Amino acid sequence: MTLDQVTERTARIPDATGATVHDAGAAVHATGGVVHATAAAVPATTRTRVVAAARVAGRLLIAGVGVLGGLVVLWAVLSALLGLSLVILVTGSMSPTMPAGTVAVVQQVDADEVRIGDVVTVPRPGYEVPVTHRVVAIDPPAGASGPLLLTLRGDANPVDDPEPYAVEQVQRVVTAVPGAGALVAWLVSPFVRVLLVVVVAGVVCWALWPRRPAQSVEES
Repeated sequence: MTLDQVTERTARIPDATGATVHDAGAAVHATGGVVHATAAAVPATTRTRVVAAARVAGRLLIAGVGVLGGLVVLWAVLSALLGLSLVILVTGSMSPTMPAGTVAVVQQVDADEVRIGDVVTVPRPGYEVPVTHRVVAIDPPAGASGPLLLTLRGDANPVDDPEPYAVEQVQRVVTAVPGAGALVAWLVSPFVRVLLVVVVAGVVCWALWPRRPAQSVEES
């Protein structure tokens, strides 16, 4: 006699010796006294843990994007209110305190606020890239009025810059972060800007996407 029986939850099937086979959570197929058990489905507890882990990861991702967005907004506000901007030093003329690859936070100020010893960024005639050096001398304008003449020198240079810089405003260095230039240059690149916008938009859509309410699983 051939016995074919499939059960979904708990199977009690006699084998060839008359013993009873218990297989919880699996489908069992018995033919001619031989028991064949298929792989059990993923338990509900495992599915719950996976869903919970995914939700935690999503919340952490949203929090990280939120912090990054907050920093960007904070920087935008401070730069607008205080006239701050970033300058990446591409040479080592200000070593060792500000070697090549340093990011300097600079603030726009009037030239008459500058003092000897300040590090400033000023336009350099004939060059597209400005120069960031230390002020070693300040001379009044040649006439009754006009721009001040600043003599600059790099900390690593043995001599002053060839000519004084006639300026009415300068960007004075507030603080500097050595080694951060590559990261800042990468972050402000057009590709990364577009990528960040896409990531932020994706995270926001994922966070706002309606979810089905969790369904309880009952075991019979």
